[in-house]
Amino acid sequence: MLINVFRMIEDLGFIAQVRSSIPLYATVNALHILGLATLIGAVLTFDLRASGLWKRDRWREGLDVAIPVAATGLGLAIATGIILFAVRGSHYATMPVFLVKIAILVLGLVNIVICHGFIRRSRAALPTLGIRISAAISALIWASALFAGRWIAFAV
Repeated sequence: MLINVFRMIEDLGFIAQVRSSIPLYATVNALHILGLATLIGAVLTFDLRASGLWKRDRWREGLDVAIPVAATGLGLAIATGIILFAVRGSHYATMPVFLVKIAILVLGLVNIVICHGFIRRSRAALPTLGIRISAAISALIWASALFAGRWIAFAV
């Protein structure tokens, strides 16, 4: 039944245009990559500091910039990812690698909430163990999401 819903979405005007227009599809795809680059660049910068691998003594530095930059990248990646999914949703929904990517994204979002909770509670000069672990997991999750997304392109 859900596959039928995805097929109906595939037939929507804008989605059909994206699917049939190489320049439009390429633009949405490039914006998706830009969103991912923005998200992962900001997240990894923070994760390297918070995990203690880079400038650990200044781990809070840049946090006011990194969070909105990462959020903007995440928003762009999600918006364009939904469009890219909708182009062939009935197919992607049956792909194990796509389902793995969605699971990874959910884990990433849960980890964001956990990490921000640790950050809000911490007054320590150095990142706490919880922050370090959450940051290391974050780097692994977002890198995994990127790899899973690329595997989708080649599993079609």
